Amino acid sequence: EFASLKKFSRGDTFLLTGFGENPVQWTSPKKISAGAIAYLRGLRGLPESGPRRLQYFLRYLKHDDHVVATDAYNEFAEASLTDIAELKEQLDREWVMEQLRDDSVPVHRRRLCWTFMSQCGQASDTPLFDELLRKRQVDQTFDPGLDAAIACYLSLGGEQALARIERVF
Repeated sequence: EFASLKKFSRGDTFLLTGFGENPVQWTSPKKISAGAIAYLRGLRGLPESGPRRLQYFLRYLKHDDHVVATDAYNEFAEASLTDIAELKEQLDREWVMEQLRDDSVPVHRRRLCWTFMSQCGQASDTPLFDELLRKRQVDQTFDPGLDAAIACYLSLGGEQALARIERVF
């Protein structure tokens, strides 16, 4: 019963979250890292929305702490394409391509990376679409996030890509 408490130490910090009102529904406390504490403190003073807000979260998408990286992702999941487009110059194209190819990246994050690629990619990046479709043929468990992949492919490939998508899909 108390064996699970052995993984905690005096001085550990926990995140406790409440949802709703009357009564508040509390989550179980989660032990958080010093990096997560710094991240949470950095939230103070951010605008409610917009590219300046997203700029803060962009650097945390790569964070080692799962709680931080997930929270940063959630900000982008709620963001408009217009706001994401404002970050075009700050997007790390090489990192985005690595994420798209990485089997361990969940499909929801891969879809976000396709959105990023549609902003920071180039027409010469369109073969990535076919590469990941071939990967799906070899490994049926790999999900390329086809809806977002097609949107990116169209953004980067223009009229030729549109003609192909109409013909193939």
